[in-house]
Amino acid sequence: MTTIRTSHASAASRFDDHRRTAIPRNDRHDLDAEPTPCISRREGPHGELLAAGAVVTRLLAASRGERLGMIAAEAAYSHAPLARLLALRAAGRLDAPPPEAEDCAELALAVAIALPRAPLENRHLRCLCHWLLGKAQLRAGRLAAAEASFAAIGADREGAGSVGERALGDAGMGQLRWQQRRLPEAWVLLSAAARAFADVNDEAAAGACLSLAGFVLLASDELMMARLALRAAHRCLGRLQAPSLSVLVCLGLAHCDAVLAGPAAEDFFQIASEAARASKARTPRLGNWWSAVLGLGGEVTDGQLEAARKDALDRGEAAAAARLTLEQALRRIAAGEGASAACLSAPLAMLGPEGKSWSQEITALAPIAGARPEDSLCAAQELGLRLAIPAVPRLGAEGLPWPVCALADRLLLQRIEVGMPIEAVPGP
Repeated sequence: MTTIRTSHASAASRFDDHRRTAIPRNDRHDLDAEPTPCISRREGPHGELLAAGAVVTRLLAASRGERLGMIAAEAAYSHAPLARLLALRAAGRLDAPPPEAEDCAELALAVAIALPRAPLENRHLRCLCHWLLGKAQLRAGRLAAAEASFAAIGADREGAGSVGERALGDAGMGQLRWQQRRLPEAWVLLSAAARAFADVNDEAAAGACLSLAGFVLLASDELMMARLALRAAHRCLGRLQAPSLSVLVCLGLAHCDAVLAGPAAEDFFQIASEAARASKARTPRLGNWWSAVLGLGGEVTDGQLEAARKDALDRGEAAAAARLTLEQALRRIAAGEGASAACLSAPLAMLGPEGKSWSQEITALAPIAGARPEDSLCAAQELGLRLAIPAVPRLGAEGLPWPVCALADRLLLQRIEVGMPIEAVPGP
């Protein structure tokens, strides 16, 4: 296992984002915040979206067949503000259980297809809706349908803007190939998407695709190539507020440098620590980067956590068992049951010196939380980061890592994660 000594330092941070998007700028949501209404004012585009809200309500009340008939027959159901609002709704429901996510994306696409081919924004919107539908189908396991949706993005390429649209299609197809365990093809497609996004000066999307390409290479055990991709991703993400994804990228770099005897393993761990503190974690969670590392997906119940922890203990996987134990301990501390954390962590001591050390650190969190809650969170974050390092190289080994892709997709959709400012300092 990779071991990295830790200390605290600053990391590169945000600059203003001026990129165009089919999703209105003021409708971008905080990655870790509760969903809020996307319409806050009546003037300008917001007023159009507000007016479209009533139409959306009528559409959603109809059956699937009735919806398509309404869109085809009535002009009120085929205008750009309605398509944008439905696209926003679909983007916010990509993680919803089937068939909700696909239904939302299909409805957005139906309205977008009914729009006139001109102006250019309508074509951008159609491409976005094709991509959202492909993502929903991919999540539902309908791989052939997802491939058709991503390929359809290329059927509407004419004139300016086609480079970015093609890149979006390649990014979706790369994720599909990853889910199919076709890792070399996934890497080629994600790398091509990153280059195309860079050509149109979309650093956020380029950083997202480079991050995914780096994790594909880590899963393929191509450490030297992974280090190159993740360093390039770090350079892009260092100028944006995407701390959760940056945590994972920097932990991947710390792992690569440690294994390859590079000079910057500790530096990247320190940057990951700063990014973890910048992400807006809600107790008892450490942040979305931690959910990605746990790899259990969605809202995990206490019973599922306990079953996974027992399985890891039975296999003798100390780091995996410690991660799950830490998550359980944090939940119990948040519920005022911190005294039971010692019982939870005791079995770790049977898994060797590292397990014993982690057991002691987890047990110590409850007393610290009682006396100094802010120190307890910092201690839990640093422990979580150390425990995450051995998990990061295997994030995509068993197929597409959905929590990681969710972080990258937010950058592809240009919905920037907003956290505390991080001082801009040179990275390694």
